[in-house]
Amino acid sequence: MNYLTFLIANMLFALGSGISAPYWVIRVNEIVGIEYFGIAFGISILSQSLSALFVGRYITQRLKAIILSQFLFALVVLLFSTNLSFSAVMGLEVIIGVLVAIQIVCVPVLIAEMSEKENLGKRYGYFHSLDGIAIGLAMIVGSSISAIFGINSMFFIGAILSFASALLLWLASFQKTKLNSSLKAE
Repeated sequence: MNYLTFLIANMLFALGSGISAPYWVIRVNEIVGIEYFGIAFGISILSQSLSALFVGRYITQRLKAIILSQFLFALVVLLFSTNLSFSAVMGLEVIIGVLVAIQIVCVPVLIAEMSEKENLGKRYGYFHSLDGIAIGLAMIVGSSISAIFGINSMFFIGAILSFASALLLWLASFQKTKLNSSLKAE
């Protein structure tokens, strides 16, 4: 896996999460109501914080974990386009927390593993800058798209972009494995 492929894939993921995030907030509020809104997000943050301890300690296959979390994130985002119950939303908040923990812990470590020491800060800077730009632009463009096609379209687009990101990472990891296997055989 090279840094550029990883960067492009994660920009797709940032676009997917950025385009769906504002509407996810609206959907959670519609389902659980304002009185449980803070509880739903609190559950997600607690899940993320507790999961980060285990992710950091036990996940050694970081790229595989990122790929799996992005595939699952696409599914979770898609589920928000359906009629969910209160308990389903709370369960999805726990799952989102775990998936975010995988991203938060594994992505910086993977960037570090792909970088020389003297380029590490520069690569982190590019990653976080492009990530934020992608999320911000997706939210801005998403407003126009949702006005035309509705809120559910944001979940479909977010899921497609997250799936595309995971697929790109998976294909890139497969090609490297295949290439490494053929080089070792020669």
